[in-house]
Amino acid sequence: MKKWFLLPYLITLLPLFFPACMLWGDYESIREELRKKNPKVPTGVFPVINIVDQSTSTIYVTFEEIDGFLFVNAEITHGAELNYQWYCSNFNKLEGITEDLFYIPKNLEIGMYFYFCEISAVGAVSVKSNVVTVIVCCNDHFYENGICNTCYDIEMILIPGGTFNMGSPTGAGNENEHPQWQVSLSDFYMSKFLVTQELYENVMRENPSYFPSDPANGEVQSKRPAEGLSWYEAIVFCNRFSLREGLYLAYEIPTLADKTIWSTDPSTWGAAPYYWDERWDSVRIVQGSTGYRLPTEAQWEFASRAGTASSWHFGNNEIEIGNYAWYTANSENITHQVGTKQPNQLGLYDMYGNVLELCWDWFEFYPGIITLDPMGPNSGNIRIRRGGGWNSAAADTRSAYRTNTVPYMRNGSTGFRLVRPLS
Repeated sequence: MKKWFLLPYLITLLPLFFPACMLWGDYESIREELRKKNPKVPTGVFPVINIVDQSTSTIYVTFEEIDGFLFVNAEITHGAELNYQWYCSNFNKLEGITEDLFYIPKNLEIGMYFYFCEISAVGAVSVKSNVVTVIVCCNDHFYENGICNTCYDIEMILIPGGTFNMGSPTGAGNENEHPQWQVSLSDFYMSKFLVTQELYENVMRENPSYFPSDPANGEVQSKRPAEGLSWYEAIVFCNRFSLREGLYLAYEIPTLADKTIWSTDPSTWGAAPYYWDERWDSVRIVQGSTGYRLPTEAQWEFASRAGTASSWHFGNNEIEIGNYAWYTANSENITHQVGTKQPNQLGLYDMYGNVLELCWDWFEFYPGIITLDPMGPNSGNIRIRRGGGWNSAAADTRSAYRTNTVPYMRNGSTGFRLVRPLS
């Protein structure tokens, strides 16, 4: 009878015993699979991967003359088979790139790319190579810290966040400016000037402008605002320009080749369409991204007002608009060099007039509820433009004034400026 006295205690230990058996079984299955692949591996031993040699940390190549490769030389104990998978930190896993040698793609745009290789083997802990920065340079341009000083031509101004009343008060403005609603915004950066033709052409290698020549007397043609572009083309510009600084690209859409794969790489998107396109309209902002992007409508109006509640940042007197804007009364029906009028209190130029500015948001009537960092509706047919242009009446340059455009439309009075998150 004494032998059976310990039975209840043994039963209580069974829940501890079985997980240990299961865990040992998992280890044994891994070992068994490893022994099948390589019978020389001793029982109870796991292989270890070591990287012996790899590419240097930074590689410069010339745009349209790209020629080079990355490599990683690894070894493993007990002779197990090594597997390689290359990644680009901008665009994630590189399908089909599974050798120890990786040739730099010849179709890369100007900018900075970050590659690394993951090496794995059955039964071993995988290891990653160092990240290699590949900088695709402009021809004969000077690079410093990975940035082309010849092409780099933008200045960002910190816009401290805050709360403001967005839209027009009752009895003022247009119907789509109501109801006025309270919006709170986080800090962000906004470009001091509109994107110029010079910068746009350097990044996109084309100038679609309706005003490619004959600037006003004393003005510089290349410093006129970029226009004649669509909303779709503006988001391509944002991602391409972000590559120059190695920023985490903001926009992603499904690739042209496979709509189930989302990518931030504009070269996988195909050409910007000249019609409504469901794939392009599904574009989304990558959470945590640091790259350049179009301002939200709320960011634009907040920056335009510069802490004021009047029709314009300088007050309500329409007569003063000529000091700050190129519009129908003084533009002579052309665009003008950016920064030739007075800035607002935040140091931003051409917030009124010259060209209408594209925003991120789809159009909708205001919801009228207190909101933090609004992004607009999730879908729609038309995108927001703000600020008025060279062919706008004075009243249509007000801070609250709203108009729109279809995302594929190219227009000689439409341009854009850039924003970036604080971190």
